[in-house]
Amino acid sequence: NRFVNWAYRTVPDWYEHIADHLARVFPDLDDAKVEVTDAPDGQKGKTGYLRFPGRAPLAIDHFGDGARHSFKLLAALSALAATVDEPHPGMLLWEEPELCQNPATLSRLLDRVIEIVIQKPIQVFLATHSLEVIAHITRLLQRHKTLAEETLMFRTKLQNGTFSASWFDVDNLTAWLESGLDPRLVEDFGMPFQFQLREDRV
Repeated sequence: NRFVNWAYRTVPDWYEHIADHLARVFPDLDDAKVEVTDAPDGQKGKTGYLRFPGRAPLAIDHFGDGARHSFKLLAALSALAATVDEPHPGMLLWEEPELCQNPATLSRLLDRVIEIVIQKPIQVFLATHSLEVIAHITRLLQRHKTLAEETLMFRTKLQNGTFSASWFDVDNLTAWLESGLDPRLVEDFGMPFQFQLREDRV
């Protein structure tokens, strides 16, 4: 309640920003209007609604998990982006963006988040287990030199109570991915693309 009330009073055209972001990620929502109001069925708090022309509004909870996760992320991020400046920077903690997303939607969501934050003083910490996310972020870094200069990936490991980390920049990531290596792992691990290589024994 506090966040929604603050964003509605503080962020100009907040609903319109959310709708625009969602339509970039989910093209089928291009005609939808966004509202955030009381949760249905007497539940506490607020929830998002999508209203298509000539139709009753649908709660975002009636959509799939991917759409719900994206709505929550983009609602918060659009408010953050509208209210930060250099003296008051922001931070986005984003855990496992790949959850409940198909590959096409995931790539559009990553693109949209980068478009929102690239001109803003917002630091993004992204945790992922997805090789697709790593590959797509690498492509984005290849296209945006300034972004590449400000971005690092860390591979972390906790073993027998000892924490270790190694880092990658865009050049390291590109080299690993082009070589068919997995930057997430040091151990020998059977990755799906290894099945493309057949071992013949004589």
